[in-house]
Amino acid sequence: DGFVFGVDVAGLSVTPRVFANKIYNLQTNASGVNTSVSGINVLLTGTTNFRFYNNFISELSAPFANSPTAVNGISCAASSSTYSIYYNTIKLGSSTPLAGGSNFGVKGIAVFENTASTILDLRNNIININATPSGAGYNACVAFAAGTAGTAPIGFATTSNNNIYQINT
Repeated sequence: DGFVFGVDVAGLSVTPRVFANKIYNLQTNASGVNTSVSGINVLLTGTTNFRFYNNFISELSAPFANSPTAVNGISCAASSSTYSIYYNTIKLGSSTPLAGGSNFGVKGIAVFENTASTILDLRNNIININATPSGAGYNACVAFAAGTAGTAPIGFATTSNNNIYQINT
């Protein structure tokens, strides 16, 4: 396994706040399905309110990864939680698109649960992706683990606004 995290939020009993960080130049050279790079990674159990604001995340790569979630700006894997993500810039890929192994994908923000008890509130973020997906992988500025195409995810807050999303592929 080859997991690399800029900030790993795990095992905390307080309301985590991650703010005013420059998270960049992270890479894993591991290969396989269990390989990924995340600027901010959340893996907790139980209900928590997360606040991520004023972060700059860029230059993440996993050139040999075979995972649809190989590169993630922010990875949200705590169920039954609220994610308040405000005023962040996530730039994944530069003038040369990110690429990886088979089933390679890039997500600006990846939410691994789509339920009414997991809330994603995005405000005033800029998410830019320049990557070449492969196989079952795909690129998304914001991705929920499940849902219906063309329908807002259950947990996507109606207060989300003023975000800029761009994918260059």
